[in-house]
Amino acid sequence: MGLKTRMVDAGEVADLIPSLNPRVFVGGVFQKEGGVARHDAVVWAYERAARQLGVEIFPYTEVVDVNVESDKITGVRTTLENILTGVVVNAAGAFAGQVAEMAGVNLMLDVYRLEMIVTEPLKPFLDVALSSPHFLAYMHQTARGEFAGGAEPQNLSPFLGLKNSRHAVQNMAHKFGSLFPGLRGAKLMRQWVGIVAKSPDRGPLLGAVDGLEGFFLNAGWGGYGFMGSPAGGRLMAELIVDGQTPDAVHPFNPNRFKTGQIIVEPTIIGAAENGV
Repeated sequence: MGLKTRMVDAGEVADLIPSLNPRVFVGGVFQKEGGVARHDAVVWAYERAARQLGVEIFPYTEVVDVNVESDKITGVRTTLENILTGVVVNAAGAFAGQVAEMAGVNLMLDVYRLEMIVTEPLKPFLDVALSSPHFLAYMHQTARGEFAGGAEPQNLSPFLGLKNSRHAVQNMAHKFGSLFPGLRGAKLMRQWVGIVAKSPDRGPLLGAVDGLEGFFLNAGWGGYGFMGSPAGGRLMAELIVDGQTPDAVHPFNPNRFKTGQIIVEPTIIGAAENGV
């Protein structure tokens, strides 16, 4: 796909991340052009660009129903007003399953709670973003020196709650301390929780829904929607405007669970995969 990604041995991993515990790795995959972005700033930029194009945005407005007549989308009812439309894109993240049910569609999505921590500012020691499939963890260091990361416990169960848990903090502290011994003793500055929706094979659901004209899905990304949203949004726009499904969207068709053509993606980090 044109990505500059290559395998690296243990020696190169040590050169790239000298602070990483040499006992926990034997090699890795390196993407030189990869990086991190501030999620809030990205959303604000998309909002500004959308408004310049004439897009109307209604913050703090809940969708309470999706109107369907004769197997066609006819509108959306919100807490603010009723919107007449023949096209609805369900990109509701963790709430995509609830929105789909309003239109009479079952997406078979499970909702999981993921937690993150941020430490006090520290002397720079991590120049790259790092993920560890073995520890089910992902992390980077911010421009202010804060270590930010998340890690999923083994056998993660679906859960909707947004309250922080001691178990998750202990799990992350143990894993990050094992990866970076120099982190032990660092002060925890903040912690937060987010919820995501995952499909049965952990791949996103992209495309039109059979039997319901005008209803499109861009959902089920799990914890990877931020990375996939630019390409996913462009591809969905092409599908809706042109009426043709782009080649890159075909494998993520929502009907794949009926045909058995599920997605096998071993590089996705997720504790729920242990039981699949």
